Amino acid sequence: MLLKSIVSGLIMTMSIAGISQASDFFETDLVEIEIIFQDNGWQDTLISRKKRDDKNALIATIHVGGAQYEDAEVRFKGNSSFHGALKQGWQKFPLRIKVSSDNLIAGRYNKLRLANNYRDPSAIRELLAYRIAGTYIPVPKVVPASVTINGVYAGLYTLTEGIGKAMMTDYFCDNKGVLIQCEPNFAANQIAGCPKGDFANLEYLGTEAACYVRLYDIEKEKTSKSLIALIQKLDQDQRIDTVLDIYQTLWMHAINNVLVNLDSYLGLFCHNYFVYQDRHGIYHPLIWDLNLAFGGFAPIAQGESPNPIKLSPLAHDRFHKGKRPLIQKLTDDIDNAHLYFWMMKTIAADWITSGKYLEVAAQLQDRIRPFVEREKNGLYTLKDFDRSMTETTKRENHRSIIGIAQLMEPRAEYLVKHVLLNKKTPVVTDWSSDIEGQNLRIELMTSDDVNQIKLRYKSDECGKYQTKLMQQYGPENWESDVPVGSLFYFVLSSETGASLFPTHAPLEVFGGS
Repeated sequence: MLLKSIVSGLIMTMSIAGISQASDFFETDLVEIEIIFQDNGWQDTLISRKKRDDKNALIATIHVGGAQYEDAEVRFKGNSSFHGALKQGWQKFPLRIKVSSDNLIAGRYNKLRLANNYRDPSAIRELLAYRIAGTYIPVPKVVPASVTINGVYAGLYTLTEGIGKAMMTDYFCDNKGVLIQCEPNFAANQIAGCPKGDFANLEYLGTEAACYVRLYDIEKEKTSKSLIALIQKLDQDQRIDTVLDIYQTLWMHAINNVLVNLDSYLGLFCHNYFVYQDRHGIYHPLIWDLNLAFGGFAPIAQGESPNPIKLSPLAHDRFHKGKRPLIQKLTDDIDNAHLYFWMMKTIAADWITSGKYLEVAAQLQDRIRPFVEREKNGLYTLKDFDRSMTETTKRENHRSIIGIAQLMEPRAEYLVKHVLLNKKTPVVTDWSSDIEGQNLRIELMTSDDVNQIKLRYKSDECGKYQTKLMQQYGPENWESDVPVGSLFYFVLSSETGASLFPTHAPLEVFGGS
């Protein structure tokens, strides 16, 4: 657990709780993977199965992280990343690897995802997007991977851990809750008698689980009940904050918008996320599949592909009026709306206007360049790779792909000048804490515009957050207390804005022993 001094307290990062392992290949800057099929015609077999939506895998031996794993299940995965590559006649396809629960990879992972960097000549879109997102919310581990199949170099891929038990334990103390994959089956037929629905948007379609089956992965009864309970709460109850981690949810939406990640809840197909209901019954959305971030996917709605540089903070409202309840229900509350705009401004300031994303991008591309050079079946040329940050990649019969910096530099300028992101924001100017018996007394000094402060606290990493309002005893002075040893953060509101303290809460919080 990372601890560092800040002001007069401690700030604790609530991720990767005590599990950082030297033997975990995700902690390296690149991993080499070897896949050995007994079937020499493995590629034709897997293509044929994927084309008819047959999810049966081929058995292979896997070498990764210096260890060997027998009887691994390997198949092609993806939607546009598979079918788009196939349509172009390319030979590099995304892969999914699964092992048995009694032979976990690195003792932790039963699923690994290998993305083929489709629509990404930079080969770092997903790596960079997860690095940024991981500053604010739980994300799966990710690392570039050099892949060899049956002795032949297959190319550079992006390796991501599957969202599953290992990640749930890292962030939520255990994996005994309910994990829901919000991913439509695009090949499934409409169910007679059920409303059509708008992909996996969490719209209420009635109480019958059958109406949700083609839109979410809910084969188990426990999973379907959990999903429908959340959807009913979104549809019918004003107090969604009693069951939903609204701050993590708002961060996810802010990330999707700032990074122009439209192959997401925000976009046309409204997918690529999970929801986890933890041991306390609280739902947490989990961002997933960021390979098309930074403008890699254009459509936001049917027939609508907005200028990615000027994608509005209110794009969800403009293009999906009433059809994106997971953001619209939250931002109907003015304080949440203010907080969402503040989060967008924070992401832009932390990563884009500071130039930090360029530094990280350069480090990543320097590391992977030798492996891009070796590719014979790569989707893009080395020239495309070298120009991918600053120039648009154009290929015949293939939609153009904007350069990452070519997009983000003017986008940051657009965001920082946007009227919704430039309203006065409440801030903490100083704070202190003192132990009084069994309690920790907390005092905050703030800007004079603050009209409310919520103190969010829990007993330990595995506890459930409680909320109490701080008491004001001067124009800029607030006080409250929590039990000694608690973890806590603050939500500040004013007439014109809102903010969190510490800035990256609730992923980072104060407190601890």
